[in-house]
Amino acid sequence: SHHKCLEPSAGHGGLADFMPSEQTICVEVSPLKCQVLDSKGFRVYEADFLKWAANGGCFDRIVMNPPFSEGRAQVHLEAAASLTKSGSRIVAILPAGMKNKQVLNAEWNCTWSEVYSGEFTGTNVSVVILLAERC
Repeated sequence: SHHKCLEPSAGHGGLADFMPSEQTICVEVSPLKCQVLDSKGFRVYEADFLKWAANGGCFDRIVMNPPFSEGRAQVHLEAAASLTKSGSRIVAILPAGMKNKQVLNAEWNCTWSEVYSGEFTGTNVSVVILLAERC
């Protein structure tokens, strides 16, 4: 399929690595990480995702692991949702405390995974995976 894909706050592209590189855009604020992403063949925008998203755009698939601190996961999720259309999907790794909350408006069907703990080396954060499909 020819979905237009996005990994916001892409880091080293750990999620984008599983997406079709020719159809995937990565947004990352760190110049060094942008070089890594570029070397992997992704289209890269060196930018703060929230500022970049304010310019608009439209994606069919967004896979994201947003920053968690200070409620930023919710803000980043909303920014990602603003870049979608009917039929789009977002898969997001989120703090476990967000599970089953109304994180997106009624246009979205949200399905939540079980809670995963200790999955990320060096952290004890518990996460949940959201699959959101826009009606």
